Amino acid sequence: MTSPRRSPEVEAVVRRLLRTFEEGDYATISRYAAPSPEFRAIGSDPDEWWDGETFLPVTRAQLEEMAGLRHEVLFAEAWEAGDVAWGAARVAFELGDTATELRITFVLVLDEGVWRIVQWHTSEGVSNEESLGFTLTTTLSEILDDLDVERDLASIPGEGMLTLMFTDVAGSTAHARELGDHRFIELMVEHIDLVTEVAERKGGQVVKTVGDGALVAFPSARAAVGCAVEIQRATAAADVPYTVRIGVHAGDVVRTDSDVMGFAVNKAARVTSAADGGQIVVSSVVQELVGADPSYRFGDPFLAELKGIDGVHALVPVLWRATATDARAAG
Repeated sequence: MTSPRRSPEVEAVVRRLLRTFEEGDYATISRYAAPSPEFRAIGSDPDEWWDGETFLPVTRAQLEEMAGLRHEVLFAEAWEAGDVAWGAARVAFELGDTATELRITFVLVLDEGVWRIVQWHTSEGVSNEESLGFTLTTTLSEILDDLDVERDLASIPGEGMLTLMFTDVAGSTAHARELGDHRFIELMVEHIDLVTEVAERKGGQVVKTVGDGALVAFPSARAAVGCAVEIQRATAAADVPYTVRIGVHAGDVVRTDSDVMGFAVNKAARVTSAADGGQIVVSSVVQELVGADPSYRFGDPFLAELKGIDGVHALVPVLWRATATDARAAG
């Protein structure tokens, strides 16, 4: 069996086909969708189920009806294996004052040097609650959010100042696509296990898992930064195919039965977003709380805007990689 491989050629065909609707280009559609007994096109309307004989005349009529259509390809990919290929795209369409986003998939076969469509399927995203009447798991993040992590938030004060650390796997969507869902979930379970083990050893408490990361609360800024350093060093040593970004901020919070809430939590999340993969970034408040402890090394401060939070904020990277003159691990 020929192994599937990414196909820029087929992706270009998919993108070209999508442009035909905006351009009213019936000739291109008829070139790539020549009538054949095995051809099927399934549209988003319940009545749109066509064979090779009916697809082209119906499409010609629709092209005239959709004059003035505009489109934007939000995502597209394609694969091929021998003389068979398949592609998928998410496309935003606008016609007059109406806008919609559709998911489109294609199956193609190579015929005399031309990739021709044998199946075309268009759907409009509808929630499971609307179509089935109940909720189903739909994302990896929902699976990861349900990881079995021991949480006893009674050890966290009902209110007051805490240091909050978020971890986040950089580029997790791309990693999940490359590694496959099963392997990616295995790696994320290992990451959460690492965060939990180090956090508890440093006196912290995992509040919740958040997709491919976790929120951890600490009574001490030094402990939180030490935990972040150890997580980064352990992740680098494990030679995993991803990097982790970590953000730390300190401030007042209110604890509920299952979470901690407050402006400080939101800012800690935004500080994390300011970090790149493999980085630890802390707020200036955390650096001041850590003080001149020689166990920790900080880089040059920088200013950043944080989404949803007014003003410009001073942030500081933590230099966590051990050097010849700094062999001692933080914490």
